[in-house]
Amino acid sequence: AAGRSYRILQREKVSKEDFIRFIKAEIDEGRPVIAFGIIGPPEACLVTGYRENGRVLLGWNCFQENQEFAKNVTIEENGYYATDGWWENECTLALIAVGEKQEALASHKEILKNAIDILTKERTVFYDVEGKPVTEYAGGQRAYDCWAASIENDREFSEDTIMPLLYERIVCQNDAEMMLGEGRYYAATYMEQVGRELKAVSKECGLAAQYFRRTAELGPKMSEIIGGYEQNEENIRRFAKPAVRKQLAALIRQAKEYEAEAVKILQDIIEKI
Repeated sequence: AAGRSYRILQREKVSKEDFIRFIKAEIDEGRPVIAFGIIGPPEACLVTGYRENGRVLLGWNCFQENQEFAKNVTIEENGYYATDGWWENECTLALIAVGEKQEALASHKEILKNAIDILTKERTVFYDVEGKPVTEYAGGQRAYDCWAASIENDREFSEDTIMPLLYERIVCQNDAEMMLGEGRYYAATYMEQVGRELKAVSKECGLAAQYFRRTAELGPKMSEIIGGYEQNEENIRRFAKPAVRKQLAALIRQAKEYEAEAVKILQDIIEKI
């Protein structure tokens, strides 16, 4: 999408030494590496340098100052992290090297096909180096069902549930709400752009944008029910209440329905362009 070549190295297919070689080669050429994990969850961060022949990595990560992830992490004077525990972090899943070569941008058809795959693929499985499945995540429409079922499970929110676990629950909920609101908002904006550029399917694009926007609007509505995005004790305890979680589950299933309609329209657009 950015018009550049790239290379991806996935943990499930290689060793720590392969990761180090990949990182060192890019850093030695003056290029930072995009990594997923290193510190905390598998979200994108930067690796900008290394020490001790790659055993210690430096860079910037959104979670580098979170206490729960602070083991084996120090912060440099320039603000970068330094860590030697990056491979031991099971969430360190992949590296991306961004190339210098400018290439043709992906077509709208390619992008929409990729979107349909993401929106309909119900299982994402990660494997270890030997090819054995390690973790499976729900995707597509199934993800909405699992999300709703999880927050409706009263056993996960009993009066005996300790605060750290309840905090974990609300963090997951807030993350999902933000992905719903932000991700589907941009999906709507993109579909409006496609409609302007491809006049033959402008009506269909406008309708898909409407469904994505309706989906996006449900994220902030969920947040309002909880009391906002702050993960304080008041909101955590409100979120744990059965009546509140029931309202949230209804909105999650509404989001599923809107997105299912959007996917149908995307598939129709693909056939026409």
